[in-house]
Amino acid sequence: MAGSTNQGFIAARFYGMRSRLLKNEDYQRLLTSTDVHTLISDLRNLPTYKTVLEERLLLEDPLTAIDSAINIVLSERVKKTLRLSGGPFKRGFKLLSLKWELVNVQLAIRSILKQIEYQPYFIPLGDLNQSELTYLTNCSDLNEALSYLESILNPLAHVVRQLIDKNVLPNDFETIDGIFNLFYQNQLRKGVKNIKDRKIMPIMKKSVKEEREFQNAKTILNYLGKIARGTTFDVPDFSLMIFPGKAIITPEEIEIAVRNKDVRALQSVLLRTSYKEIIQQMIGETESSRTMQKYVEEIEKKYYTSQTRKRFLRHSFNLGLAYVWQITTEARNLRILAHGLNNYTQDEISRRLIFA
Repeated sequence: MAGSTNQGFIAARFYGMRSRLLKNEDYQRLLTSTDVHTLISDLRNLPTYKTVLEERLLLEDPLTAIDSAINIVLSERVKKTLRLSGGPFKRGFKLLSLKWELVNVQLAIRSILKQIEYQPYFIPLGDLNQSELTYLTNCSDLNEALSYLESILNPLAHVVRQLIDKNVLPNDFETIDGIFNLFYQNQLRKGVKNIKDRKIMPIMKKSVKEEREFQNAKTILNYLGKIARGTTFDVPDFSLMIFPGKAIITPEEIEIAVRNKDVRALQSVLLRTSYKEIIQQMIGETESSRTMQKYVEEIEKKYYTSQTRKRFLRHSFNLGLAYVWQITTEARNLRILAHGLNNYTQDEISRRLIFA
């Protein structure tokens, strides 16, 4: 009975926390913002972001302050989820939060490689704190970054070592991102085995499989786009980028299809996934050299929406999972709004938002 009561309490708390997330009408108001200053005024009317945004505006330029506020709120919400949970619940949520540690290090590595301007997107979650991430970002090269991560026993040193050993080119973002993602997927697989709860383990296994399928589909679409546009590229080692998952996608078949520029073979793989309906719309358009970005966005929407619509049916952990994905989606939407104002029309921004 005690376990049942505890689950009921946790479920009630998650319902309460979800009620404070932004609603569709909030996004509609934010969509009317004409520039970053108008957006800031609108965000100040939202209790969740008002105080933290005003604090960051004292320290940073407007756009950076918005990014920082988004990350701080996301971090606080994740930490609250972890405090609320215990036992296998906490282990499950902690495992999912590994993604933010990975993203932080990934951004630092990109900054080291000088391929993008450093932006303060670090989310204060994970083992590395802000000062440690800043130190990592300021490393002169990957070898220095590797030495630093090894000195503090951070497991992501393994990823940096792979980048060095594989001699990955600094501008080969697909392979860099793929190696980071593959490491994350392996960590998830190992971590799920340590969750002994017979109800939570299958939920986590299903969640992990869905994420693998999503990441694989994005990778395949990326190379479909390159082939469609006639872009010249070196065929990467897909064993570093594709994780055999729900749709029984193997790195070998993807590598052969990409090497042969076999559009039909790549499409047939995607038709074995949960995104079959989206891919069917795409077939016939690939040869016209249209960008695959539209379909990447559609797949992302389908994936995020399916995660945020989990319900308290048999176990309150599902409700917690939905909450974690909803706060992730809210952060994603706000970032698209902030950075899209100077680059996209209102309709284009609205199309990229995910309303759950």
